[in-house]
Amino acid sequence: MLDYLVLETNELSALTVNSIRQHDPSADIRCVPAGESFVGTALRHSNRLTMVLKSGVVWRGSSSDIPEPVQNYALCAGEYAVFADNDNLSHIYELKGSPLAGGMKDLSIFIINPDLWDEVPDTDKGVLQGKRLLKMPRYMNHREDELVTEGLPAHNCLYYGVLGINSLALNYVSCLLNKSASVTETLAYVFDHLEPYVNGLDKNDIHFIRKVADKTRSRVGALRDGLAKINGV
Repeated sequence: MLDYLVLETNELSALTVNSIRQHDPSADIRCVPAGESFVGTALRHSNRLTMVLKSGVVWRGSSSDIPEPVQNYALCAGEYAVFADNDNLSHIYELKGSPLAGGMKDLSIFIINPDLWDEVPDTDKGVLQGKRLLKMPRYMNHREDELVTEGLPAHNCLYYGVLGINSLALNYVSCLLNKSASVTETLAYVFDHLEPYVNGLDKNDIHFIRKVADKTRSRVGALRDGLAKINGV
């Protein structure tokens, strides 16, 4: 059994809660204000294996999607750098002097096992040092990336968008908060897959999601979905 903890850092909590309710209806979900430490907040509000999500992240999975080995790790999280494992693109982070080149962990979505923590941290700086960590695969966190924002070639964006179709988490919080999405972002992010979860959001947030979803569909929807079908995604 997997519990869910939503860290409220914005007004998008309904998007996260609605998605969990739809895909894991019997789940225990708690929403709490995020403290200075996401990890510390999670430990204060969990007593067993817990999926922790920043408000605005859509989760389309359930406890059955969580790999069993995660129980043996203090924390499971992915990297901020979306293309860190891409042999043709990973070097760009280092070339541009990005802090993401160092393998920075993304704590906007993680799984934590409180039984493997002795102390509750007050800050997330250095909090993962010495801890046994499991790398979260990209299909569990289809997130925004600075390379896409800065104009990654269209074919790379399109391929990343194909991967988003069946990803368990859709993590486009910055775009939603800024109410901004570039052309490359509408190619790379499956904004149209956010629409089923907008109930309860502010009308301005709903309007933006629907607008950017329409742009995604008109620019790349048919091609993206066709490529996904051809590739068995």
